[in-house]
Amino acid sequence: FYETFYRTKIYASGGYYGFSQLLMFLVSNLHYFVALAFTLLLGLVCFYLGNHILLSGFSKIDRQFIFSLLCINFYPILLCLDRGQIHLLSIGLVFLGLALIKKSDKFRLLGALFLGMGISFKIAPIFFILLFVRNRDWKSLRTAGVALVFALISPGIFMANGILSIPKSFLKIQSSLYSSTEYFQNTLAYNQSFKALAYWLGQSPHGSVQHFGDMMFQHYSIIAALLALILMILIILPFTSDLEALILCSIGASFLVPIAGLYTNVVFLVCLLEYMHNSSDSKNKIESIYII
Repeated sequence: FYETFYRTKIYASGGYYGFSQLLMFLVSNLHYFVALAFTLLLGLVCFYLGNHILLSGFSKIDRQFIFSLLCINFYPILLCLDRGQIHLLSIGLVFLGLALIKKSDKFRLLGALFLGMGISFKIAPIFFILLFVRNRDWKSLRTAGVALVFALISPGIFMANGILSIPKSFLKIQSSLYSSTEYFQNTLAYNQSFKALAYWLGQSPHGSVQHFGDMMFQHYSIIAALLALILMILIILPFTSDLEALILCSIGASFLVPIAGLYTNVVFLVCLLEYMHNSSDSKNKIESIYII
């Protein structure tokens, strides 16, 4: 992905879109390892800032302890660092955006901007935009939507083959990558999506289970659309708690895509936003740290 940019400056998505393309364009003149370190560090900085904003009532050492506990010792993040996975920056921006939104109404639009940028990397975190619908926050919804659309089309302005190549590249990647059986024939350690689960159910020696798994695998687009619709309804319903809404958004952003590696679970750090937000008013900081 990086090498194609470095040599040709030609849009070549490799499954990544939006702001990640623009970022790659900006760092492609740097040495590969410098560009990689910068991108991964930027993701960690987003998590650090979100952590710092939400836990402003804690001491500096407590904030640093929680950050190291959540990020430096969280296996999916370590895996992102090990693999050079840009998913770290995508979810880092989502985390920072939601932290700003929860902290104060004054920063809601800035938070929505970061959220839209983070979603543009892989599209799957788009479920988090439903949090604005849930709270009837139409202004922030527009801001996140504009940021998302701009992030998706802006790379084409700078690339050699222009904006028109973006939908072509998108469709080509989706059809070749997601229809391949390569990601479903090893073990669930390589793919933890619902589609991978359907594949392995289809390998069952039990006839009814095998038939059910095969049916799910062959018609996964329809199954995923139905699951997404159910998640969307549950997210915006008033009786769903804020924490439950974050969990449902994280499930949609991680397991519904056909290919979900263990690094994809980074998104579940976002669920802790609710605990971190509520703990700022807690008098018992030790108990709050334990809960987080």
